[in-house]
Amino acid sequence: MIESREVVLPSGRFQLLSAGRPGAPLAICLHGFPDTAESFAELLRVLSDAGYWAVAPWLRGYSPSTLSGPHSINQLSGDLLDLLDSLAPGKRSVVIGHDWGALVAWLTVARAPARFAAVVVMALPHPRAFLSNLWRRPRQLERSWYVALFQLPWLAQVLLRRNGFALVDHFWRTWSPSLKLDPARMGRLKDAIAASMPGPIAYYRLGATDIVSLLRETGRIEVRTLHLHGAEDGCIDAAMCRSEERWMKAAFRLEIHDGLGHFLHRESPRTIGRSIVAWLNDGGVEAERNDAPSREKVPPRSGAQRSSQ
Repeated sequence: MIESREVVLPSGRFQLLSAGRPGAPLAICLHGFPDTAESFAELLRVLSDAGYWAVAPWLRGYSPSTLSGPHSINQLSGDLLDLLDSLAPGKRSVVIGHDWGALVAWLTVARAPARFAAVVVMALPHPRAFLSNLWRRPRQLERSWYVALFQLPWLAQVLLRRNGFALVDHFWRTWSPSLKLDPARMGRLKDAIAASMPGPIAYYRLGATDIVSLLRETGRIEVRTLHLHGAEDGCIDAAMCRSEERWMKAAFRLEIHDGLGHFLHRESPRTIGRSIVAWLNDGGVEAERNDAPSREKVPPRSGAQRSSQ
């Protein structure tokens, strides 16, 4: 059963969805844009069935969590660590991030590797891999046109709200072409974004400090990492994952799932859930996830595994 609960942190109040037994090994799921914690509902059930306490917060700037800024990647990383302190103090946790949530995960596991048993990122390559591949795939800039739009202080909000947030529908349809949109869920998503503005688009206005942090601190990842990417992702080309393993010091696996797009955890939550649980168990995370933090390095596994749906 999925429940809603509130966590009060020094930096604000956060609403989250929860499945499983509080106190069990924690798996925290971080959403992206344009999205909310509700996107993880099905995946939370899969994770709780596997024995995890699975939670998904609405991130800062997304109603009903705190809307106050700053909406910087550094602040979001701090929010994640504060959530871990509140929900699983003294324990290593699993973080699962999608889109912006993945970017938060990349930075936070690089900063505090001892806090995490494993990290799962979805639909967003390692920041340095993304940048190094950009010159090989210049058409990625065309896919990312909305980033430039969101730099405009007032026009971005006007265009995003236009025609009942039609741009949100456009993102979901083009980024996950095979996903059939649920009108009721899309309605709740649009209501949440409307109540949250300008937080969701403020994320894209990265300052110099944010960019320096991402490039400097994510140099090498010391936490076991699983990257899941949809072959049909219309937002970030799967080719942007090329040579991602060079930035990993711990075990790493890349799975590119045929037939899935950007919101792959919504399109096939059981397939994605099985991949996550199998990866965690394969690395012995289940046996060690409540142990004291370990600094032992695991040799990286390179290359991509292709999965058909």
